[in-house]
Amino acid sequence: MGQRSSGSWLSVLGAIVALVGGHLALKYGITPPIPSTLLYAYTVIIGIAIYVYLASDTRRWQRFASPIVHLFVDQDTRIARGILFVLLPLGVGWLVYAWGASAAQLPAEQRTIHPTPPGQITVRGKTYNLIGLENPLRKEPDKLVQYTAEGKTIFFENCFFCHGDNLDGNGHFAHGFIPSPANFVDVGTIAQLQESYVLNFLTEEEIWKVILYIYAGAGQSPRTWETQ
Repeated sequence: MGQRSSGSWLSVLGAIVALVGGHLALKYGITPPIPSTLLYAYTVIIGIAIYVYLASDTRRWQRFASPIVHLFVDQDTRIARGILFVLLPLGVGWLVYAWGASAAQLPAEQRTIHPTPPGQITVRGKTYNLIGLENPLRKEPDKLVQYTAEGKTIFFENCFFCHGDNLDGNGHFAHGFIPSPANFVDVGTIAQLQESYVLNFLTEEEIWKVILYIYAGAGQSPRTWETQ
């Protein structure tokens, strides 16, 4: 009887270890990290797989379920039930309350929105003098809608994985970067910059088209050189 009970608890422990191990493997074993929503969805799938494995064999299921039934039903496990369902939740609740009630402290210094823009940058061997540089595609107003639409396509092919489909810096891989990708919707980012300071990747024309789209999609207007 003792060996059977021990084997039953080992079955429960094995299921818990498999579930937790699968979750940790997904969380720390994949680079770049997968989004948290997918992480928990995959963990649920692992749990379902473990359940199907246990339920597919009558003996295996009985061995797994018997200690759980014993814990919930039998009189000699009342103390264990009290610890599990009363003391443990109270302890966790107290820890959460103590953590949330800690006194908030002001940051050591004010938030820096962006560093001072450079006077020039070099992209793929070509140097751009940024001061006074304007987006040449804006000089073709009749094609502005077309260029912005093309910029949107380029953005979703190259940029949204980090900057997000809402341009808010919450892309699939955003939490894998320090610092986080820029939130273009935040008025403290591109709205404070002239378009020339956003040059950084792709071909020159593709860059200008993407810049058109992120300003339009974020509902922001670039600073003009006259307002400096």
